[in-house]
Amino acid sequence: MNRDYHRLMKFIKKLSRLIVTRNLFHVLRNKIQTSNGKKHFLLPRPLDTKYGVSGVINSILNVLPKRENYLEVGIFKGATFQSVIADNKWGVDIDPAFDITKLPRNTTVFVNSSDNFFAELRPDKKFDMIYIDAEHTFVQAYRELVHSINHLNNWGVILLDDTVPFDSVAAISDESESKREAIRVHGSNKWSHQGDVWKLILQVSELHKELVVRTVLGPSRPRTIMWRNGLFGTKMQSAPTDKLASLTYETAFAQGIPKEFGVQDLSYIVAEIKNRKFAN
Repeated sequence: MNRDYHRLMKFIKKLSRLIVTRNLFHVLRNKIQTSNGKKHFLLPRPLDTKYGVSGVINSILNVLPKRENYLEVGIFKGATFQSVIADNKWGVDIDPAFDITKLPRNTTVFVNSSDNFFAELRPDKKFDMIYIDAEHTFVQAYRELVHSINHLNNWGVILLDDTVPFDSVAAISDESESKREAIRVHGSNKWSHQGDVWKLILQVSELHKELVVRTVLGPSRPRTIMWRNGLFGTKMQSAPTDKLASLTYETAFAQGIPKEFGVQDLSYIVAEIKNRKFAN
């Protein structure tokens, strides 16, 4: 009885959000789309603006001087992307898992690799916030971070996904190998893969002192937030990555999450972002 009541309340709450945000018709349309083997459409209006990673992003955007231009690298099904509130939203993905023929207003999707996207992007194009959630490898995430910093306003903020692996299996950089190991170790191919993006945090802490590094442990999983505290107006350059090549997850996380990750509550990080000083 109690379980049924909670299910009913959850359904009513979700239905209310769909009605209030005027997304109910579009969700029903997507149900029909997917039942016919077609890709879904992005919702025309933000839905879960206070929940999950969308809530983290919107909390940060709320305290920035401007929230005009938002970029998401790796949009997949678009669940986060569609719930971010910004004047102009750009997303890039090599194979978006939704129909891009009908996009919400002020939304642009680039079907491209992140390397090609940034190579073709105007040098003077700047964003207020960039969320990186693409390939789960240190080297690729590092390239995306350098590109992103160089296209960030002085007050801008970067959010990186998958920076703290759940275990050594999730930390294997090659996704196929990680999946095989998950079956062997956990007896299941349903596993979470974060790869070796965690090395990026150590690389930045050691070689890019102009960046502030903070990590929030939730919701759902840890993510890392970065912003510039100096060298405004200069171009970030990549540094050699050889030093971290042989470092293992077991060694780096032997005593828990390394101090370089700067773990803090989201409210503390948002306050820090709001009160910092930056060059105009």
